[in-house]
Amino acid sequence: MAWTLFVWGHSMMGITSSLNESGRFVALVRPAFEAVGVHDVDVMSFIVRKGAHMSEYAVLGALAMGTLRARALEGRAWRPHLAPVFALCVASLDECIQIFSPGRSSSVRDVLIDLSGAVVGCLVMWAVTRGARSD
Repeated sequence: MAWTLFVWGHSMMGITSSLNESGRFVALVRPAFEAVGVHDVDVMSFIVRKGAHMSEYAVLGALAMGTLRARALEGRAWRPHLAPVFALCVASLDECIQIFSPGRSSSVRDVLIDLSGAVVGCLVMWAVTRGARSD
């Protein structure tokens, strides 16, 4: 739940704060972008911002999957499909929150990016717990 609040907290940031935060990160990774031939700062910013979406939701997906796995170990039913469903609900509410944040907007594309990140996080956690189970 704490991670969900972290994600939503970022959505409550106004556009100026959000752009400043991603701008600082772009400045840090700019040499890496330029090393692979990306020189347009707007492209860098887009990649960083969408990468942040995916990263936040990969963590959320992994945490949700881990929670469901822990519940299964306690004897409850193993329902791994609920992790991406939970992430989809969080992402949808996340985009609704952004409607009320100054200068921000809502995007179905971002929900799909978020869901993609969550699925990656779920798959990584599934692979890790599957490997741990076979030890």
